[in-house]
Amino acid sequence: MIKGFIMRIFLFSLLITFLTSCGVETYDSEKAYVHWENGHIGEDVEIINGQFWKSGHWTYEYVVFLELKPSKKWITRFFKIYRSEENLLGKYNSDNTNHLTRGPDWFETPNWFKPNSEFIVYSGYGGNYYWNQKENILLFYEMQL
Repeated sequence: MIKGFIMRIFLFSLLITFLTSCGVETYDSEKAYVHWENGHIGEDVEIINGQFWKSGHWTYEYVVFLELKPSKKWITRFFKIYRSEENLLGKYNSDNTNHLTRGPDWFETPNWFKPNSEFIVYSGYGGNYYWNQKENILLFYEMQL
């Protein structure tokens, strides 16, 4: 009887630990990129700014802001993965609500995240991507909640 009770307590504790693992919040641009990228696109990119938040449970909720200066190879791969041709929204216009990016209240949009009319906007996985080909700068925001 006591063994069964102890076993149930142990299994319950294990389940709670599994469901409530540690979250991540970083304002370090290198760490933000590593948490977001996770080995999918490559490292051939200069990371200028970044911040990342991930929930502490198994659903993998996250918010990421990045400013990157990618190589031609990197941006080509990025646009292929994110299907840019299908998701083109046009030249950035702050009056167009589809072009705006606002982080959640508890993880605000960073001060450096300021697209302007030189950027082309693409919709994507829970966010927008802003590409300035002339300056070779990619700003992007993703949120999965």
